[in-house]
Amino acid sequence: TTTGKTRRQLSEVHGVSEEQIVVYEESFSLLDKDGDGNISNYEIRSLMSSLGYSTSLEDISSVISKIDVDGDGTVDFNEFLTIMRQGGSKGESDIELRQIFDIFDKKTDGFIDKDELYDLLVKLGEHITDEDVIEMIEEADCFDNDGKVSYEEFKAILHSK
Repeated sequence: TTTGKTRRQLSEVHGVSEEQIVVYEESFSLLDKDGDGNISNYEIRSLMSSLGYSTSLEDISSVISKIDVDGDGTVDFNEFLTIMRQGGSKGESDIELRQIFDIFDKKTDGFIDKDELYDLLVKLGEHITDEDVIEMIEEADCFDNDGKVSYEEFKAILHSK
């Protein structure tokens, strides 16, 4: 994790709030399994495998190379933050967001419910309570308060941060 001073600096450079930097840090740490400050192709492959997806190291390396500004073959937090804020072109961004949403939507019913979110977070190694998950769903369920998150709500909550 970063210090308060570093968060302020990152906040200014990337044009996001310090609270959002904390959210990005948490997301980054989910991917950085060995805690070395970098996300490797092996860590991404492990994540994809735990979610039931078979992805080659070549495909993952290809994706990393587009993000890896310093050319070291991994994604550090600053590179991660840059790509999270840029999101690629509008079309790419929507496609990528949809793919991420579909990973959460295991029932393929067009919604993310608390059970799907809980299961995914546990698979990612998070120690989380039902109350935490309910709070996350309530925050994201911003259009119709139906207890589940639609794709449009998912997009809205990500773009509001």
